Amino acid sequence: ETAPRLLPDGLGVEEGDSLWIRYNSSLIDQLATSMELPIWPTWRPSFEYLVVTELWGEPHLPTKEEQPALFLQLEKIFHRRGLDGSPINPGFSADRIWTMDLQTAERLKQQSTADIVSVIRIEQDSPDFTIDLLFMSAGQDTLLRRNSTDILGGLESGLNEYIDSLSSELAFLGGTNQEFELYLRVDGVRSFNEYRNLLDQFD
Repeated sequence: ETAPRLLPDGLGVEEGDSLWIRYNSSLIDQLATSMELPIWPTWRPSFEYLVVTELWGEPHLPTKEEQPALFLQLEKIFHRRGLDGSPINPGFSADRIWTMDLQTAERLKQQSTADIVSVIRIEQDSPDFTIDLLFMSAGQDTLLRRNSTDILGGLESGLNEYIDSLSSELAFLGGTNQEFELYLRVDGVRSFNEYRNLLDQFD
């Protein structure tokens, strides 16, 4: 199949050939458990994000048409990490998003249906870029900064660090050297036959 891919300049996008492979998920889970790798639960937090840049001297909210490689890279990072991330229309001016006062931050969280709202701010300080990533959720806000000569590389580094921190909180870490005990109370078992069926379900 064909799919869009990034050009070496980090700005352009072209169609490229892709190979799609389907894996056995249960075997992958077994392998991850044996290697003590984190396993994401079925429920995963949803992301909404917006990008504001100051690449041409003043704050600007780019569109997918203006910066295809930027949005494609964000889409690929979320997809690769098994998360659902989508861009949003903030309903605010670029200047207001750029300064990001507390009132604007609260309004963004209130109008979003996602679990986490991220504001990505990109500033050029030739030849480098300063990338601020603000992650806002009901529990807490997290701000990460990256200084990089490569916008896309800085974005991937910052997003992966935050997603790794989520993984440490939400994912299950299996392994043969870990012992866990689970106590489960089941009501409504009225006969030996029901009890046997219950044990069969656990097996």
